[in-house]
Amino acid sequence: MFTYWDQANTSPISDFENHWIKEGAQLRIIGDNEVAMILENYLPQFVDKYRKTSIPACRSDLAKILGLYQYGGLYVDSHCGIAGSNELYHL
Repeated sequence: MFTYWDQANTSPISDFENHWIKEGAQLRIIGDNEVAMILENYLPQFVDKYRKTSIPACRSDLAKILGLYQYGGLYVDSHCGIAGSNELYHL
């Protein structure tokens, strides 16, 4: 399970991280440097374009796709948590 966070400081999503760890998830937080390294392995010609992209949603979308390709598993938005056995909630 992974999420994307575009800042080196992950303290703003510490509640999210603690929630999922408490639920037993093996959570990985990937950031821009890790996304760029994955991109470098598969499509190195686009690393500079990725780094220059200023629209957070575009960076996040690419991070999701590359993270799923590289690691598989489940992507979870950094504002979602488990409310019960059949529902998610917004943190």
